[in-house]
Amino acid sequence: MENDSNDCCTDNVALSHWEIKILKSITKETKGERKIAKDIGLDVSTTSQLITRLMLNGFVDKINKQRRMRPSSYIEQFATTPEGLVELEDINRRSSNTFEQVMNLLKERGEEIFFSYTRRNDLPVKIPLHILKITYKFAKFLLK
Repeated sequence: MENDSNDCCTDNVALSHWEIKILKSITKETKGERKIAKDIGLDVSTTSQLITRLMLNGFVDKINKQRRMRPSSYIEQFATTPEGLVELEDINRRSSNTFEQVMNLLKERGEEIFFSYTRRNDLPVKIPLHILKITYKFAKFLLK
């Protein structure tokens, strides 16, 4: 599998930026697909495909919880496996370089801004303003 600049790779398994976000989202508590999709900012169908890929790699487990009101139906929730936790620790250890952390932070913040504006349909007007603000804050941080 080819490795992009935003992918992390161990043992021939490349994790994309979105898959890493999913693992971070379900590290502390189990969540359903809709909640995970909302946390990472993707639609449910795309998130479902990413979760399936993580399950095939052994990083995520599916847990069926019984509903209280209807005992015959179940809620699907997902949890990180020990292998997934080890992978997250490896990724965090590799990206311990301060410059890389700042660049990842800027990238994540830029993506959050982009996705929030695409939902509100005022993207063409506001994105250049936020890009200028982010660039100014980054330059100010570097020059301190």
